[in-house]
Amino acid sequence: MANKKATETQSGKSAALSATELTFEQTLEELESLVEIMEGDQVPLGELIENYEKGTLLYEKCQEHLNEAQQRVDLIRDGAGEEDKKLEAFGENLPSSERRAQSLANNKTDDGELF
Repeated sequence: MANKKATETQSGKSAALSATELTFEQTLEELESLVEIMEGDQVPLGELIENYEKGTLLYEKCQEHLNEAQQRVDLIRDGAGEEDKKLEAFGENLPSSERRAQSLANNKTDDGELF
């Protein structure tokens, strides 16, 4: 039984970590499913904690997607009519720790709206 629990824990963490490869819609859907499971009456405390950890990672990934979308919209709006401006991918050249810090900073000053 302990072996089964370890396997479930490993699969939960790897699923949350693979969220980096998911689209916003896929990440949000997975987060919603997880919340639905956690709202059940029969979920053991240990599983709730693991799911909360996974949900936190999924939530952060959703926020990253939204922040990138907001930056792209701002770039498009600011550069409207200028032919020499070109869209660039955000955060690709930053180390992941800097992207996370940037995301957290954006969350604190942002009111949560995309537009």
